[in-house]
Amino acid sequence: MVRTIHFSTFSATENDYRNFMAALRNAVAGGTSVDGTIVMRNPSRVPDSERHVFVELTNKKKMSITLAIDVTTLGVVGCRTGGASFFFNNYINQYPHKRLFQEDTKQYPLGFDSDYPAMERVAQATRAYIPLGVEEIPWVISHLYSLNPHDYNHSQQPVMARGFLVVTQLVSEAARFKYIEGEVIVCINNRGAIGDRNKAFTPDVYMIWLEDNWDMLCKEIHGGNKGFDSARGGILNM
Repeated sequence: MVRTIHFSTFSATENDYRNFMAALRNAVAGGTSVDGTIVMRNPSRVPDSERHVFVELTNKKKMSITLAIDVTTLGVVGCRTGGASFFFNNYINQYPHKRLFQEDTKQYPLGFDSDYPAMERVAQATRAYIPLGVEEIPWVISHLYSLNPHDYNHSQQPVMARGFLVVTQLVSEAARFKYIEGEVIVCINNRGAIGDRNKAFTPDVYMIWLEDNWDMLCKEIHGGNKGFDSARGGILNM
């Protein structure tokens, strides 16, 4: 059974988000620490039955979506909403990802890949101009929850790509990098003037650099620790 981690955006506090990040890191950790960082599970040693973790995101209206995340990369593979599941093009036919949600949903391709250039191209906006923050997640949930998959077409792809740019950074990237988690927490604590709504932020140059260079940073950390198993796993908590 795939482990599920839950996070509600409604009145989410700093502690709520920190606990969410800690639970996600724990779910993908390989149990080996390198210079204070967390090493993820080795891809060659993870059985297919343990390859994913689910993240259920819920908004104020009790609408929920479930993200499927690869425990060896923390990459978002796709999501489930109601009786439908949507997958990035580069995962939908790839084993073992294509087996996800098969029993209780009909699978649909998103129409674009999961890398940032692909998502930005379809979203018609770069990350630097897309607002982030816990209060940006509810609209993504609402859109996916309310979407009739039979009506999903090319004209709806920009909104979907924008939504996945939001959740990928607030979930996966924040778990990879403490700096990004910290940016989200500052946003949570910087309450706006309108009720519970938090002020949003946009990624700075350093945040985008971290996101674009995670693979390289992992290799550098592994290369600097000769005693570490060269079979490797991704690095978290940088």
